[in-house]
Amino acid sequence: MNNIMTTISNMQRSLATTRQMDVFKFINKHIEKKHVAPTIPEISKKLKINSYSVVHRHLRELQKKGYIHREKGKRQSMILLRKLDGSSII
Repeated sequence: MNNIMTTISNMQRSLATTRQMDVFKFINKHIEKKHVAPTIPEISKKLKINSYSVVHRHLRELQKKGYIHREKGKRQSMILLRKLDGSSII
């Protein structure tokens, strides 16, 4: 029973929330259209998120869950690791 609960817990951690998926979809579309990742202010404005720290939290979670990769200290350095359907790109 413990193994089943651990597996379910791990699966839930790897699934993005609805809001995180909104951020991920916007990043995906922005990269397709402009060939560069959006900035934090662009994400905030488009998705009507009033706080940059909330955008940062969503991006951290998306990175933890394996949707994106970001390099520290580099602006607009997001790499998509999954497609919109959730399947792996790499």
